Amino acid sequence: MANDIFNKHNKLTDKISETANVFGPLLGDSIIGAKSDEDWRRKRKATAHGFYKDRLKHMVEVLKEQVNTKVAIWKSEISKNGGSTQIDIAYEFSDIFARNLIYICFGEDLADAKIEI
Repeated sequence: MANDIFNKHNKLTDKISETANVFGPLLGDSIIGAKSDEDWRRKRKATAHGFYKDRLKHMVEVLKEQVNTKVAIWKSEISKNGGSTQIDIAYEFSDIFARNLIYICFGEDLADAKIEI
């Protein structure tokens, strides 16, 4: 029942202002934290095709592959450096998500490419 509310009746479960205050700087005016007004409905309709269950499963699998690749690289660096190394985690996660988005949106695997972030 609760799942039905969030899937079919979002207009009845509007986002609360505390959430907007916390996540607003990160999300900006995105659909995620927007009120369920006419602008939200238009954006939701335009993006709905990208969020079907099968599509989301594919996105998660691609993300898991990207993360596993990075973890293998990090383990290799740790081994080479006697059991420890420094990793710029902000850069690394930006790289993971950039590669993930490029692969999902454009079908391009940039495994060997250097991405400037």
